[in-house]
Amino acid sequence: VNGVELYDLSNDPSQTKNIIQNNPKKVTELKQGYEHWWKVCELEQADDETPLHLGSWDTTLRTHDMRNDSGDTVYDQGQVRSGKACFGWWEVLVKESGVYHFELRRWPEEASHFIRDGIDKKHNDVQYREDDVSPHAKHIYCGGKALDINTATLMISGMKRWYKQVTDDDKGVTFQIPMKEGRFQVRAHFSTNGHATKGKVQFFSAPYYVYVRRVEVVTADDASDVSWVHVKRTDSLERNKE
Repeated sequence: VNGVELYDLSNDPSQTKNIIQNNPKKVTELKQGYEHWWKVCELEQADDETPLHLGSWDTTLRTHDMRNDSGDTVYDQGQVRSGKACFGWWEVLVKESGVYHFELRRWPEEASHFIRDGIDKKHNDVQYREDDVSPHAKHIYCGGKALDINTATLMISGMKRWYKQVTDDDKGVTFQIPMKEGRFQVRAHFSTNGHATKGKVQFFSAPYYVYVRRVEVVTADDASDVSWVHVKRTDSLERNKE
């Protein structure tokens, strides 16, 4: 567990006795087995660009599903909370032509945090058993770094790119894009706009969560016309109203 704990589940199913110090051979064996499994997964699957399907159902694009040349993604809540940078693209297959609603969020929808906000480590935002979590893993469950984000950008292959300002009161930024059936690459990121940094743009990361759903059926011809794209901020509420 996290490279520092080992338990004998047959005799200690509650995982109360850490036996890692007394079993170095078993630790080495398990680590080698894991590395072998991971190499097999990388060789057989990492280069397969299997698209995520978009249609009349809800789809969540997570940075764990993102493609990039380095193979480095954000895949756990500790990385999300620390604001780890992650850039790349999502391979998507639009199964049904229509207007698609893209919502870019830093935090998961159910957390209901504002995009720019951090989370105080002294106040747990999720419930978990502290006595059941390794000290090395507590960063996964509490705290969060504030990011000075003020711009959200969405890019879809073969189309223009769209920008929207992010304020302190935004939980998500939405774009409504007409799309026709076919394969696309979707990219998005949060950044500064350069005004506050003397013209230098700071890129923070791709949104860790992009919620996508089709909201309107249109013809293939209409889906090719992106001149009327609707962009807005969502969940933009006064803090004192929450």
